[in-house]
Amino acid sequence: MEAEHVAVQQRVSWLLATSRLLSGNPSLASREDFLQQLHARGLVVDSTRISRWESGDHRVRDNVVEAYESILGLPKSSIVALTANLRRASGIDQEVTDHDHDDGVLDDLFDRAMHHTLTGSDWLSLATRISGFERFYVTPEVRTTLCDTLLAELQLSVGHAQVTRTAAANLAIGNLSFRRQMSRSLGAHILSSDAQVFRPAMLVLRHVNDDSVSDLALRLMSNERPVLARAASSVVAMKLSEGRYAGESLLAVERHILQGIGASVGSSRSLVSLDLVARLPADSFARIWPHIVDRRLRRRVQLARETGELEPPEVTRDVVHDVARVTQAATLARFTQEPDQMLIRLVREALFHVRHQRRAHASQLLGASPYRSALVGACLDLVGDENAFVAARAWDVLHRFGPIQGTDLVDRALDETRHEPQIRALIAVGTASGRLSESDAARLAAVAWDGLPDVQHAATYALGMTGSTEVERLLEHTSPHQREAAAWWLRLGPAVTDQTSAEPGVHAVA
Repeated sequence: MEAEHVAVQQRVSWLLATSRLLSGNPSLASREDFLQQLHARGLVVDSTRISRWESGDHRVRDNVVEAYESILGLPKSSIVALTANLRRASGIDQEVTDHDHDDGVLDDLFDRAMHHTLTGSDWLSLATRISGFERFYVTPEVRTTLCDTLLAELQLSVGHAQVTRTAAANLAIGNLSFRRQMSRSLGAHILSSDAQVFRPAMLVLRHVNDDSVSDLALRLMSNERPVLARAASSVVAMKLSEGRYAGESLLAVERHILQGIGASVGSSRSLVSLDLVARLPADSFARIWPHIVDRRLRRRVQLARETGELEPPEVTRDVVHDVARVTQAATLARFTQEPDQMLIRLVREALFHVRHQRRAHASQLLGASPYRSALVGACLDLVGDENAFVAARAWDVLHRFGPIQGTDLVDRALDETRHEPQIRALIAVGTASGRLSESDAARLAAVAWDGLPDVQHAATYALGMTGSTEVERLLEHTSPHQREAAAWWLRLGPAVTDQTSAEPGVHAVA
């Protein structure tokens, strides 16, 4: 597996510590009071153990993380799932949770899965229980329905709902009894002629250690559908780090990089190309370097390989420290504290790390933290930055946070006139806005009808994810691609949010 060299335990420990200390409940900030809550849940530990957990000196088991979630009132499995996804991405062995094999619990989970009523936490519970068995028999029909349903929901889930379903899907594809069907279901979705969302499925498929997956991703990287090609390119980038490509396949990656790296700065294609070039072996990079002649582009490529960042230090330094300072001040208004170094690091990664997966994971950690609400405000300020690249990255962070209430995202997205920030803004509207007013939906529909193709795609995504009836009108669009997209969204949308309880720092979105 790809080794991302991330200190996973330190990040999880930071999230536990900040969640406890900044929970809004002063009694839980007291270690002694928190100990009593742990004891009440059967965890007999002392104050020293909490210190080791929260400093990263001691690996925190899932049952401890579950206790933190329960005591602090966090969404169930929110940190457990994040931890599992971080460990898997970093090549760390997954923890096998010891559940009691209660047939009644399993029967209930299976029944609700067949009726499409599981939350992400339920999916993770089901996958975790199944993973406790080397073999787990269900009928082929049930197995197919389970895999198809989980993957369909994963494609359209946002925020906590996506984090938990990703963890569940990763467990399922690693289970001998479900691996083949999961691979089939993933393949069927990825190769579907009208699918509109691909990245979540591709990122699950990439955990299959099989040359056929590496070959498939390489072929799809040149697919005529840009969204699928970019999702496949992200998988190729990860497989590059695993040393999966050599000879002709590596030369194919090099050609793809040279075709895409000159794309508009900040475009999805440009970002994927930089992710790829940053992972090339030295001899492979030496072959393509003479063909990159633009001075600014050469500087950007050097940055990607030497620093692992998308922007030079003179840009990132001020942006990151301003966002972190404002965020910490708003969250810790009643405290006087030193700068939170992990907050600074995660803000830097969420905005500027060259690897897509690192940007995503950093954003998800921040979105699960008590800093979330303040970060939303800081990012909304940043989307107006005169640097279009920085503005687009701020929109990406908001997109990965999932549901956000009480913001004028649609107004901001439609007021944005710069091409790349507008695309990222429209996608963020789809994942963060919840239901749209009729007037906002009509304004987005106008863009979906008359914008440039990639802007049309982003606007249609926003309408589909928010469940707008305006999607039906797109069935009459002159473009067959728009008609195809509309039919897909009407069949599978809207977004899956699991908003029976609030995301950290926000209210539930209806």
